[in-house]
Amino acid sequence: MMRRILSLLVAVLLVVTAAPWMPGGTGSVRAEPKVSGPGTTLVVMDTSGSMSAETEGGATRLDEARSAVLKTVDSLPTGAQFGLIAYPGNGREVDGCSIGDEEIKLGPLEAGSVATAVRRLTADGDTPTGPALRHAADLIKRAGGNGTIIVVSDGQANCGSSDLCAVAQSIAADGVGIQAHTVGFHYDDDQLSCVAKILGGRHVNVTEPGALDSVLEELSGARLEFDLQVPKEMAEVPGTGTQGSTITATVRSTGQHPANNVRVAIEVTDPDGKPTQLSVPRPVRFLGNLAPGGKPRTVSMTIRPPEGSIGDYRVRATAHSVNTGPVQQTGAFRVVGKTPMAGLLGDARSVAVLGDSYSSGEGTSRYFGGTDDPGGNNCHRSEFNYGGVLFGSQAYTIACSGAVTSDLTTSQPLPSREHGEIRTHERPQLERLHEVAGDRPVDAVMMTLGGNDIGFGPVVRECIQGDCRKGAALAREKASEETFVLGLIRAYQSVDRTLNDASARAQRGDRQAPIVVLPYPRPIPTNDQIAGDKNEMGQLKNGHLCMTGTSVDELRALNPMLDTLNASIRLAVDIARSEGIPVYYAQEIVEAFLPDHTICDSDSYVVNNVPANALPRNHQQIAHPNRKGYDAMAKVLRAWSQVTAPMPTAADRDTKYSDVPILGTSTADRVSGVIAAPARRLDLFEPGSLVQKKEPGYAKDGVVTITVNSTPRMVGAFVADENGAVNAAFRLPADLEPGRHTIVVTGLDAQGNPKESRTSITVLPRYSGIMAVVFLVGVVLAVGGAFSLRRARKRRAAASTG
Repeated sequence: MMRRILSLLVAVLLVVTAAPWMPGGTGSVRAEPKVSGPGTTLVVMDTSGSMSAETEGGATRLDEARSAVLKTVDSLPTGAQFGLIAYPGNGREVDGCSIGDEEIKLGPLEAGSVATAVRRLTADGDTPTGPALRHAADLIKRAGGNGTIIVVSDGQANCGSSDLCAVAQSIAADGVGIQAHTVGFHYDDDQLSCVAKILGGRHVNVTEPGALDSVLEELSGARLEFDLQVPKEMAEVPGTGTQGSTITATVRSTGQHPANNVRVAIEVTDPDGKPTQLSVPRPVRFLGNLAPGGKPRTVSMTIRPPEGSIGDYRVRATAHSVNTGPVQQTGAFRVVGKTPMAGLLGDARSVAVLGDSYSSGEGTSRYFGGTDDPGGNNCHRSEFNYGGVLFGSQAYTIACSGAVTSDLTTSQPLPSREHGEIRTHERPQLERLHEVAGDRPVDAVMMTLGGNDIGFGPVVRECIQGDCRKGAALAREKASEETFVLGLIRAYQSVDRTLNDASARAQRGDRQAPIVVLPYPRPIPTNDQIAGDKNEMGQLKNGHLCMTGTSVDELRALNPMLDTLNASIRLAVDIARSEGIPVYYAQEIVEAFLPDHTICDSDSYVVNNVPANALPRNHQQIAHPNRKGYDAMAKVLRAWSQVTAPMPTAADRDTKYSDVPILGTSTADRVSGVIAAPARRLDLFEPGSLVQKKEPGYAKDGVVTITVNSTPRMVGAFVADENGAVNAAFRLPADLEPGRHTIVVTGLDAQGNPKESRTSITVLPRYSGIMAVVFLVGVVLAVGGAFSLRRARKRRAAASTG
């Protein structure tokens, strides 16, 4: 019991002592606030006789000023430092002119007393603006310096110094951090403008009834400013993904108080302000609280122009918070067919295209000579594949229809399409890549691979000739096997060794070249668009042939097969990346043909039917992209590249093969480790901490990856045991930012379905646990010392009585 109590005590002490570094946390020791500071506002209000004049709304100028001050006070946070000087009033006189009355003494805001003081203001007397301004500056200076003065006047200074510029210069010469804003109320004056210029503020001229309210709120409370960057051109993107062109908003808090719960929203319209079909996947982004004068926050937002949207558009961005008014910025752009390549592939001038038929160009019906021989080489390489669309003649297509992973390193047998026997072999693809990369720069590899390993082609033929449901289920099982995933990982490793060996890198000035892995685009409508066994739902019914001889039931069986295939490919890419392989997964390709260009649509991007008397070479084109399909894939790749950044090279990481450095144990590590066990119970960790994770429910012997979010970072890949449980030990990245993070475990379950589990953790600054240990030692010593002192006193007392 005592051990449990001590363990809990240590954990509680950790939380208490680490609180100042935790998000939103505060320590137990607080400095007493000064009266003056960044949130100090002192309003200097003209209450001369001219303020009794009526405005267009029927109220007097003083009435409007009262209302504006009260609304300003309502907008200020509790405890804000606020004061009000009314002039001329009956205050102390300097050179025969009143310096104004402190109607509200500078200090913590009390709304009740402010309302009483404001209502008793009356309009009378001259306009000693200069003395009142000097008085306000002296009050802030005596309170500790740093604050904002807001001067509101409806007439020219006519008592005391009329040279307000000279008064402002003398205040600036004091070296006190004072900013002054000036408001010409139904009156504009160069002198007021001069004060604002010298003391780093703004000058506003107010003439409209009720306008003073918003001006005072803006000058005394929270305030936002932001910049909007919009590209001049955006490319149309097919499919239903979320990537497109990026606009950037940089938001700053420039008021006297923090802007709370800041958010930015964008809206896209045509030039006339009417809504458009352009997609904004996340139109509202939340930035949290922004402190005055703090670091600006930048947020990127995506606009996805769909196909057929070429034209001119406008974007309106609005930044606002719970305690500020909205601030808007606008921009204009034009949607075009394509834009220059940017991002990951922005510097690529030539690429190699590897893999199978989805990369060779199968389905375009026009192939390079020597690759379209029904009795020999039928690799079906085309200039119209996605690589050719993007890079033209600088795309070296090595991919071959029918290729499997082993064909990267061994010769590919090419069976005759007429007779079926093997008549020729295609050289290993990496052998050809080595020749090309050693002779000229190859800046990137793009590839599809894995479909033929699970028998995708034979399944499609079964769909046409019979019933493919059983074959699709078997192919799905193959795609979920560990051996399949490991084979893909080895393939990516082999490509990297060839693409980034010494000779190839020398051709590129020693730059690392990326390997872009494309998933297989879904050629079939989603299952919710396909009718079920009883035709009770979906748009497609039995008898509606999307592909020769294929029923809707067979179509429904193909989607899970393809989804599992793509999930395993992504898993292999993630694991290879964790080993330092510069490989990337272009997720957006999956939805490039959705929703309106599938194999079942009239404007299909997929080859769906061929005449019965067509040449045998044409039969293998079924279920492959046509020219429109490869164009769509290229457009999606262009958009994906724009928002994808290169991963760090080996030289940029602490170790060669992992983003997670394995740390030695320093003295500080060992001391901090004293509190490790109880802290883990509260999900508290430090950067570089060792994490133990156990998760059941995954496929037996399946490969499972673990990442840490916010920004996803791979921390390891593990194999589930015979019971489907993952027992993982890994270290958090040593440079992980303090705050809340999520550990994500990703893999496949026993049925081959994607499975994911998430655990939230709090990351503390490194070695902050030492504070808890020191505090605990102090408590123990203090208690022990008090106990010893008490015993000593008892002994002395006993001795004196004896």
